Amino acid sequence: MRKKIAAFVLILAANMGIAVLFRLSWQGWIVLCLVGGSLIPVLERTQKKVRADEKEYEEVTLYMEQVLCSYRRLHHLRSAWEDCLLLYEDGSPMGKAIAVALNCLKSGESTADNKIVWNACCKIHNNYNCERLVLLHDFLCRTDKTGGDAEVAIDILLGDLQLWKRRKSLFHTREKIIKKESTIAVFLSLAMCCFSCFMMPSDLAGQLINSVWYQVSTVIVICLLMIVWMWIMHKLSRGWLDDVKCYSENEQKKQYAILKSCSRGLKWYMAKKYCIREAEGEFSYWLLSVTLYLQQGSVYQALVESLGQIKGMFREEVALLIQRVYDDPVSLVPYIDFFKELEMEEIQSGMKLLYAAGNNEYRDVSRQIHILVEQNNLIMDKFEQNRQDVKTAGMGVWKQLPLLLAAVKVIIDMAILLVFTMERYSFW
Repeated sequence: MRKKIAAFVLILAANMGIAVLFRLSWQGWIVLCLVGGSLIPVLERTQKKVRADEKEYEEVTLYMEQVLCSYRRLHHLRSAWEDCLLLYEDGSPMGKAIAVALNCLKSGESTADNKIVWNACCKIHNNYNCERLVLLHDFLCRTDKTGGDAEVAIDILLGDLQLWKRRKSLFHTREKIIKKESTIAVFLSLAMCCFSCFMMPSDLAGQLINSVWYQVSTVIVICLLMIVWMWIMHKLSRGWLDDVKCYSENEQKKQYAILKSCSRGLKWYMAKKYCIREAEGEFSYWLLSVTLYLQQGSVYQALVESLGQIKGMFREEVALLIQRVYDDPVSLVPYIDFFKELEMEEIQSGMKLLYAAGNNEYRDVSRQIHILVEQNNLIMDKFEQNRQDVKTAGMGVWKQLPLLLAAVKVIIDMAILLVFTMERYSFW
């Protein structure tokens, strides 16, 4: 409560300073205080969300690193969870989730579908909207079931996790820079708005300030500056985790059917653009899962196993690939034909390496997998960089809006001044 009172007093003082600087009436000052005060709860919720998202990200990344390291050492998921539980304080969200998962594993509840380990994993990743966490749990469940040496696969996941953390850190650093630039733009805009009052003779300035148009336009522009700044802060306060994708299966089936049709009209090109966007977000995760399953079987088996966590049009295309590989297991054609309509170089190169891994083109199989991992890391880096660029591109436009508002304010003031001057020297 004290923080709210202190924030409101600060808003009052700041608006008082603005009112004195722009020589606003008391009515204008009241409007600024009301608008500024109404934005305080929004700012508090935004800051609270930022802190919660950062804590959630720290908990999830710590868990993923520790469960992989513990599983490599202990070779059992239950023991790995017990090891992870020691890292979290009592009452922490992740600690509670792990405790529930362990209890589910020990009691064997929710075994109607005979998936005890997976149901226990769901108790954890259902609390966190993170696609990588779901992929990790899927891998650990299958490894816990089949056994065997998973050290190479765990190293792949740990390396991918470190690259993901680096990308996330760079992305949020860019967001912080845009926040600072937006704040500076707001202050520069306020300085530009003062231009009308300080760069003209005192008699004209007094006439301008006393006009209703000046008072109203100044209050509106300052209120808009506060709202725009708050909007930018809110939009740049995104979560750190990679969201699990929400699929519109009907839309995906429709666009996929158009893509596979023989027509090449405008509708087909729009469907191609849609499918490229969906494939960019899905391919790198899918290829990572296939690479992990390669540690335990052939390429065909890895492709079949990868169907577990994919949906929509990507699942249909992978199912088609599996059928083609089954019909012609030694041919490169099924791999080259994978989403060939999209004409994406990253997908084509990744599929060629996958074919090589399955047909022993190199003597050293581990070297093939290593090349495939490196290629997938490059693909994932590019796709996620593009995704981040799209997210921040809009903010690059928004941060120019305060200066645009200030320019409009100056034009309005000059127009008002021009009207007054014409009235003074009018001969009619």
